[in-house]
Amino acid sequence: MIKLHSLSIAKRLGVLIGSALLGVFLMAVLVLMSERSLITEERKSSVRQTVEVAHAVISHFHALATQGKMTEDEAKLAAMEAVKSLRYSGKEYYWIQSIDSKMLMHPIKPELNGKDLTQEKDAQGKYLFIEFAKTVKASGAGFISYMWTKPGQDKPVAKVSYVQGFAPWGWIVGSGVYIDTIDAILAQRMVGLSLSALVLAALLLVVSMAITRSLIKQLGGEPAYATHITERIAAGDLSVEIALKDNDQSSLLHAIKTMQVRGAPLIGAAAAYGMALAAQEDATDSALQAAASSLRLSRPTAVNLNWAVSRMLDLMLPQSHAVRAQIAWAEAEKICDEDVLQNQAIGRHGLALMQQTTPKNPPIYHVLTHCNAGWLATVDVGTALAPIYAAHEAGIKLHVWVDETRPRNQGASLTAWELGQHGIDHTVISDNAGGHLMQQGLVDMVLVGADRVSSAGDVCNKIGTYLKALAAFDNGVPFYAAVPSPTIDWSIKDALAEIEIEQRHGDEVAYMQGMAANGDMHSVRLIPAGSNTANPAFDVTPARLVTGIITERGVFSPADLISSQLSKVSMGAK
Repeated sequence: MIKLHSLSIAKRLGVLIGSALLGVFLMAVLVLMSERSLITEERKSSVRQTVEVAHAVISHFHALATQGKMTEDEAKLAAMEAVKSLRYSGKEYYWIQSIDSKMLMHPIKPELNGKDLTQEKDAQGKYLFIEFAKTVKASGAGFISYMWTKPGQDKPVAKVSYVQGFAPWGWIVGSGVYIDTIDAILAQRMVGLSLSALVLAALLLVVSMAITRSLIKQLGGEPAYATHITERIAAGDLSVEIALKDNDQSSLLHAIKTMQVRGAPLIGAAAAYGMALAAQEDATDSALQAAASSLRLSRPTAVNLNWAVSRMLDLMLPQSHAVRAQIAWAEAEKICDEDVLQNQAIGRHGLALMQQTTPKNPPIYHVLTHCNAGWLATVDVGTALAPIYAAHEAGIKLHVWVDETRPRNQGASLTAWELGQHGIDHTVISDNAGGHLMQQGLVDMVLVGADRVSSAGDVCNKIGTYLKALAAFDNGVPFYAAVPSPTIDWSIKDALAEIEIEQRHGDEVAYMQGMAANGDMHSVRLIPAGSNTANPAFDVTPARLVTGIITERGVFSPADLISSQLSKVSMGAK
């Protein structure tokens, strides 16, 4: 079975168009069926009313005979002549038969007059005139459906007649209408609806092609491809090759390629610009919602991306189409500016923590960090590395233990590179060395970033963070998470139960990427063929192990997080 998410956006829109056309067709069939019933009832009502008129004519002559103005035979003859001459709808006529199925007057086939019709059958074997009589005897009047041949034709068609009895003379007067013309009318209407559906299909095809080109132009490729690229970059693979189309100067993938975007805050900022690009190409509600859905696919665990996309949508959708792009560009720039200011504030508050404590091995202050949360992961400065940069600039002697952060080695490749560029002393260690260093008194603080923090202060960060927190707790080392307020998800109460942990491809565990002596990047297999792998990208550190959350508004213990009023700040920014 083909899964919808595996299809290209063009094929998805094709499925949507096909579903819409199928719905139109089914609706048309239902409408035509209903219309057929209505037309049939309308014609039956019309023939009933005309038969009642003929019945009234017969009653008139019967009344004249009753009054002695003519004999009964004269009245009967006059009544038959009057009914014989009556016509409606151009050619439709009436006949008169007796209650014992003898034809008394037929204006079209006079040869039937006086003939016993009890053995007369329609094309389906129905004893027609006996049925007329039975209906009158049972109800006084009624409808009978049957098959009958039109004058001048050989093939019988559907017909319905209404008969009404005239008891004083033992007569039955009736008339019928052929309903095959209803099917002809409906067939013509079906042709008209089919042509309309074809026009609609062509219109939807044109619109879908325009939407497809617009979205692909905005993203720089199919959503699945864009998602794959953002996931790899977010995991720290800055060597990923991004294939761009010729003359692509404005897509989201172009922005990612030129900026080498990774990290929750920076991908959130890039997503804001992605929404601005989408608004510039097509500012309709449907196009913006489609672009938002494509962007949200990239990271299920990190909250900043969804926060930025929702903030952009909430701002644009109430506005007119004409101003949405202008508003979006301004808001995306504002989000970037806010990120820088928030990170600088986080740096100041983290610096204050270091200044208030004495290192275990003066004068050097040892910090252990996990993964990468510096200026490669944000618009500028960083989150977990912001206090380190601030302390370095304040003259505090620092040394940073850098976890390699398997399996993608963001610490070993990115954090170490950042710190080196900044001139900060650092040592790359294996992920399992942190606990040992804490036991030896060589760590004064554990400082990490986060992809999401719950309202209770649970920290969801790169896999391995939980083990660092356990070791820190056991050795009395303070454990801090540095995050801007948009990273706090106030809707999450139980992080372990509610946060979706991204499960990444097992090849990240089975293989390791590195640089050869000639500078080329290579991947080598680490595990035996046939061995299974598991690759959860994040884990959750319970609030009980967290000393504090460093935000742009200050440092808060998990217990004080809700009362900090940060929820109003971050939600208000949406």
